[in-house]
Amino acid sequence: MFTVHHNNVEFTRLQYPIKLEIYLEKVSHLNRNLEPMIYPLMFPNGELGWHQSIPLGSSGNRRVTQAQFCRYRIAFRIDPFSPLHLGRKLFQQYIVDAWVRIEANRVNYI
Repeated sequence: MFTVHHNNVEFTRLQYPIKLEIYLEKVSHLNRNLEPMIYPLMFPNGELGWHQSIPLGSSGNRRVTQAQFCRYRIAFRIDPFSPLHLGRKLFQQYIVDAWVRIEANRVNYI
């Protein structure tokens, strides 16, 4: 569950658990497979989401932040085809979830 407090307002978003054998397992918001599991219609090829080891450029010392990754993914491009922008309300839900994940990651960092 993502919970973020902003200006005395609490934003909460539940993650869907994965059923493995008999028990349920919680998925971390840092898991690179979270987005393809929650939004299979938007990522039909199983593109991986953000994870902590994406290098920024060729230097390898700096890493891509979650906000940078979301801005890159949300940016509109004509080529290649992106089902993300054709999702309408599902796309809006994706943007809200991305914002909540970014804020939860910032709160966890503090």
